[in-house]
Amino acid sequence: MVNDPKSIELTKGHVAIVDAEDYERVSAFTWSANETLYTVYGQRVANKKTIMLHRFIMNAIDGMDVAHLDGNGLNCQKHNMRVTTRSLNIANSPRRVGVTGYRGVTVDGNRFVAKIRNPVGKREHIGMFRTVEEAARAYDAKAREYHGEFAVVNFDE
Repeated sequence: MVNDPKSIELTKGHVAIVDAEDYERVSAFTWSANETLYTVYGQRVANKKTIMLHRFIMNAIDGMDVAHLDGNGLNCQKHNMRVTTRSLNIANSPRRVGVTGYRGVTVDGNRFVAKIRNPVGKREHIGMFRTVEEAARAYDAKAREYHGEFAVVNFDE
């Protein structure tokens, strides 16, 4: 099928997946694996400059990030990537949760505090709640308001 994904072999035994429409352009180069703490990315070096596979496919301009929606840096199909600002990319990136076990929730005495970074990158107080779940759900609602389908939330609903 024309839209079937294609494999791009990288170094260290890794394989990136790209759309069939990008395969010819991508496969013209040799790509290596860049193993990071959270995922693996494809990259190559040209004229002493590192070119990331996902940025190459999305034609991302300097100053913009490319986010992998599923968190897998080797899934370089266009439906899995979006060009975004650095602050939105960081706000929606997976990260470890704190002592509460929920994203955006901290403890203050016997209450739970929900906070989020707004779209311009400033920390915003959402509210104080009696239960950790209430605080986490308040965080999720604000995250969905700010980030829509790209929000990283505590509960899938």
